[in-house]
Amino acid sequence: MRCLKETLVTERLVLRPLRLNDVESYHRVIDEDPKNAGAISLAQRRDLVHSYVQNDMLNGALGWWAIVLRSSNCFI
Repeated sequence: MRCLKETLVTERLVLRPLRLNDVESYHRVIDEDPKNAGAISLAQRRDLVHSYVQNDMLNGALGWWAIVLRSSNCFI
């Protein structure tokens, strides 16, 4: 069964399926935490995010979402 993911919008946030072009933003947010900083390279993170997004698209998984501030379009 394929699950359709829709974008959810609140007064302050947009929650949407993670996209391949979110990789750099995802990498930046994850590596802001000192315990994660430098854990893997951007190239490795790109491969991981690509596999997450591809798996979600093929299997209808609900797991990986982007959270974006509506006011600034900033990925958080």
